[in-house]
Amino acid sequence: PTYGPVLQLAEQASTRERMWRAKINEGGAPNLKLLAEITRLRQEYARLFGADSWAAFATRRRMAESPARVEAFLAEVKAAVQDRERQELDILRQAKAAHLGRPLAETTLDRWDVGFYTERVRRERYAVDQEAFRAYFPPQESLQFVLRLVERLMGVRYQRVEGATAWHPDVQTYAVSDAASGAPLGRMLVDLYPREGKYNHAAVWGLRSASTALQRQPEAALVVNFNRQGLTLDEMETLLHELGHAVHNNLSTVRHVQQAGTRVLLDFVEAPSQMLEDWVYDRRVLALMAEVCPACKPVPDALLDQAVAARRFGQGIFHARQHLYASYDLALYGAGPQDPLALWSRMEGATPLGTVAGTMFPAGFSHIAGGYSAGYYGYLWSLVVATDLRTAFAADKLDAAVGRRYRDTVLAQGGQRPPQQLVRDFLGRDFNAKAFYAE
Repeated sequence: PTYGPVLQLAEQASTRERMWRAKINEGGAPNLKLLAEITRLRQEYARLFGADSWAAFATRRRMAESPARVEAFLAEVKAAVQDRERQELDILRQAKAAHLGRPLAETTLDRWDVGFYTERVRRERYAVDQEAFRAYFPPQESLQFVLRLVERLMGVRYQRVEGATAWHPDVQTYAVSDAASGAPLGRMLVDLYPREGKYNHAAVWGLRSASTALQRQPEAALVVNFNRQGLTLDEMETLLHELGHAVHNNLSTVRHVQQAGTRVLLDFVEAPSQMLEDWVYDRRVLALMAEVCPACKPVPDALLDQAVAARRFGQGIFHARQHLYASYDLALYGAGPQDPLALWSRMEGATPLGTVAGTMFPAGFSHIAGGYSAGYYGYLWSLVVATDLRTAFAADKLDAAVGRRYRDTVLAQGGQRPPQQLVRDFLGRDFNAKAFYAE
C-alpha cells in the first residue's frame, strides 16, 4: 500500500530510489542463500523421478507440458513486446528530460523512474489521474459493486453475515448462494484495509475446499489493502482479479477436495481472475454502481475513455518485465546449477535498462521459492487463455447466459477436468493466442 504510490507519485528521485532499493533488497543475503539451497534440493528431488531438471519435473503436469514449450511461448512473447518496450522507454526518457529541463542526450532513465514517468505520461497524454477515480469508488460500495456484477453474471447471491467473527473487526463475512434455488454454495471473508502487521499485498486463500462427496462447502478469504478514501481504477481492477479467485473457490461443485476451486494446473489458475479485470473498463458494467450506491457519482464518460486509452501505454514495459521474471525462473530451475544472483544480474543486465549493481531482487522473489517455481510463466500463459475466454463476452460483458455457461463449464469444474477441455467446452474450440497478441 505504500511502495506503489511512492514509486508513482514521489517528485523527489532520491525518495523513489530509497523506496525502490528497500523493496528490491527485501530478504537480503540470507534469502539468496536459502534460494540457492531450495533450487539444489528441488533439482535432487526431480532426479529421483528421472527428470533432468526441476523445470522438466514441474511442467510435465501443466498445460505447457515441457520447458521447451514454455521457452517457445516466451520467445513469442518477447518478439511481440520488445519493440513496444523500447518505444515506451524512449518516451519515458523524453518525459524525464523535459521534466528536469535537461538535454535528452544527458538523461538516463533509472529503474525507480519507470513508475513515476509512466504515470506522468499518462496524465499529460491522456489527462488521466488515477487518484481522480477515488471520488467515484468508495471502498465499501466498490466491494458491493463487484459482488453485484458477479451476481448478475453468474446467477449467485451474496448476503452479508452480520455479527460473524473473524481475525479482525474489519473483516466482513458473506454467505454465497444460488440465485435461482437459494441453495447455499459457500462463504467468503473480505479484509479490505491496511493495518500494522497485516499481509501487505493482495491475495485470496482457499480456507476450505468444496466436496460433493463430503457435502462440504467452500470458504475463501479475500485480502487486499485499499485506501479508505476510495479506490483508483487500477485498484478496482485488482479487486475484481482477486474476487475471481474467490468465485473460483466458492462456485466449485467437484467431488473431491483435491480438485476443488483453484486447485487446477498452475498455468491456468490465474486465467479466471485475469479475465475479469477487463470488466472495469466497460461503461455498462460500471453503471451497476448506481444499483448499490445511488448517491455515488458515476464515472464521467470522458474520464473512462481517457483511462481506456491510457491503459495501453506501458504494456510493452509490463509484459517485457513479466517475460524476464518467467525466463529467469525457468533458467534457475534448469538442468545445470545456477547462482541465483549471478544469473539474475546477467539476465537483467541484458535488458534495455540494465541491472543496478548491489541489488538483490531474487532475495524477495517469493513466487519462485514457493508454489510458482518453474511456473512463473503461468501468469503470461494464463493471460493468453484469459484473453481468449473474454472473447465469449465480446458482445455483452453482462450476458447472464454466457456467464452461467462459464460458471458451469469452467468454474464449477475446478481441476477435475484438464483446463484445455474446460476452455474447449466453454468456447467450443481450442484456445489460441490471437486475442492476446491483437490486444
